[in-house]
Amino acid sequence: MILMSLLIFPILIGINSDRADFGNYLLFFQNSPVSIFSVDFFEYAREQHAELGYNYFQAVIKFFVNSATFFFIIFCFISLFIRYRHYRYFISLSDLAIVLFAFFAHEFIRKDAVQIRNGMASSIILFSLIFLFQNKRIKFLFLVFLASSFHMVALAALPLFFVKSHKIFRHNSFLLYIFVFSLIASVFFPVRKVLSMVSFVLPADVNAYLNWTDYLVPMSFTNPILLKQIIITIYVFLKRKKLFGNTFIYFLFRVYLLSTCYYLVFRDFEIISARLGSLFYAVEVPLLILIINHSNRNTIIKKSLLCLFYFMFLLINIFTYKFLGFEINIY
Repeated sequence: MILMSLLIFPILIGINSDRADFGNYLLFFQNSPVSIFSVDFFEYAREQHAELGYNYFQAVIKFFVNSATFFFIIFCFISLFIRYRHYRYFISLSDLAIVLFAFFAHEFIRKDAVQIRNGMASSIILFSLIFLFQNKRIKFLFLVFLASSFHMVALAALPLFFVKSHKIFRHNSFLLYIFVFSLIASVFFPVRKVLSMVSFVLPADVNAYLNWTDYLVPMSFTNPILLKQIIITIYVFLKRKKLFGNTFIYFLFRVYLLSTCYYLVFRDFEIISARLGSLFYAVEVPLLILIINHSNRNTIIKKSLLCLFYFMFLLINIFTYKFLGFEINIY
């Protein structure tokens, strides 16, 4: 079942042309030179909105198979396989189906199936967490910068460099202070206005987002994603004495906390809030599975309810998400 998922979903993405930005990605591929050391390639890469790692990967695939459909399939497959490695490290095989279902019900639909560069960057960041947990920080940094070559948002993972895998009691209060500060900042210090005041020192891409009319609305506290993150974060804090003895839970929670803080701090600027917060969103389900297993009580019922919860998200995405349809075209 898992192997079939890793094969079938990339094919479905590769042959589907009814998704946001498909036309741009198709043009990127069709116009890409295959000689990666030529002047034409560097001129092409400089003019594109996509990062250099994506352009290199695209050119290499095109050199062997000049098919955009094949490229999208390979790209998605590698992204999913890297993500699978992350899940498999932190989660037992018996729980993997639940994690993958939750991923395909929400994050896959909204990110990997549409924002393919962002999806690849997120997958590499998730894989880098394995090395961070093992205190192999050089490998972690290498993978963060590799991920940023597919989407610059991956650099938001750099603060995780200071996260340690083992429990440090004095850090618990510090984690709580970070969460409270982020919550206060989200209410009283609108970050978009602050960024607008210093726009002259910001990268061009950030300034483009600041002036992107479609995204100048804030993310409401009633947004299901934000509300869910806040509730889970508060719950884990309340249960920290019981939960933080598990090193996997303690480690993944701090990653999840950074995601929650990004959602909160940039809440009044929806597109940046979603881009930064969703970078680590995928640790949520493994974290919840580990918490359920740690309780040792009614685990089957709790996991069934968890599946039902993400099934509701699947229904919401099916009926409300307008950037993904399905139309078969081979290029």
